[in-house]
Amino acid sequence: MKRAVTILASLAILASVMTGCTQTTPPDKTPSTRIVVDQIGNVVELPETIDEVANFCYQMVEVQIALGAGDKLVAGSYYGDVPWLDESLKSLPNPYNWQTGLNVEELVSVDPDLVVMWGGTPQDAMDMVWDAGYPVVCDWTMGQGTTEEAIEMLGKALGKEAEADEILAYWADQQAIINDVINDIPEGDRLRVFYTGHDKLITCAKNTDEDWWISEAGGINVARDASGLPWGSASWWMELSIESVIAWDPDVIIISSKAGIDPDDILNDPQWKDIKAVQDGKVYRVPFGYHVWDRPCAERILGQLWLAQKLYPDKFTNIDIRQETRDFFETFFRVNLSEEEVDDILAGVK
Repeated sequence: MKRAVTILASLAILASVMTGCTQTTPPDKTPSTRIVVDQIGNVVELPETIDEVANFCYQMVEVQIALGAGDKLVAGSYYGDVPWLDESLKSLPNPYNWQTGLNVEELVSVDPDLVVMWGGTPQDAMDMVWDAGYPVVCDWTMGQGTTEEAIEMLGKALGKEAEADEILAYWADQQAIINDVINDIPEGDRLRVFYTGHDKLITCAKNTDEDWWISEAGGINVARDASGLPWGSASWWMELSIESVIAWDPDVIIISSKAGIDPDDILNDPQWKDIKAVQDGKVYRVPFGYHVWDRPCAERILGQLWLAQKLYPDKFTNIDIRQETRDFFETFFRVNLSEEEVDDILAGVK
């Protein structure tokens, strides 16, 4: 069985590696191992070569594919079913499910070199993976800049540092293009956005991925300071009344690809007819490629380009989002999209 060792960090290593996180310090390394610090502060000793990965964090599955390491997946969860996804990835075993927990026997049967999990996974499930003898790295894409950190972290874990650097360079270039425009837009002139999550009246306030995504594209989330009835098991989602949305009168409405509704469901709803975004026809569904473009994943930067152009089309005439999508998929996913597939991605079709 492939194993890795992790032990408690000294204060000196803690300060030199990652201030403010609880870490572990590795023993003297042999040439066959290396050290990776994950996003919740674990210092993990890994084999020099990672050949087989169980990835239970679906946005990190997308990142792993973008890094050119999709062929290393032996187990994991994938969100969505797209025509260009390699058939072998559609039938992977998935020993971990957040609802049913971890099936240790199934994990041992695939015997991975590395397990990737979300940092918010219940501790008992993480402990079961460690106790089974497998190294774990965790992502924590819950803040501005953390998606970039996750891409860098997984690149290091998989020995794909150069590929991660290439993705991050693209991110930096595209965000600079956005910033050059939106930095000149006064706060009072920025368009106000209402984001619908799992249904028309379910949304997110501040300190959420969706709020940061809107902000990074130059918009203002009208619900960022709102409070409402927590929805389901995710406390950052909340359910509001239509009266709240009418009072905000947003300029643009964005629908998550996970909402299960189309723009016409809002545009043709008489309850929404007096809202500015509806009157102007500015109701859009988030694109969906390998993953949803508003969530932490490699494609998120495409989502920021897309949203910036939707908000300020006259200021982003230099962006050809169709060509950017084709180029991104060819470069990072090694997929040549048809025109119909580009249409489906930009329409948010899963």
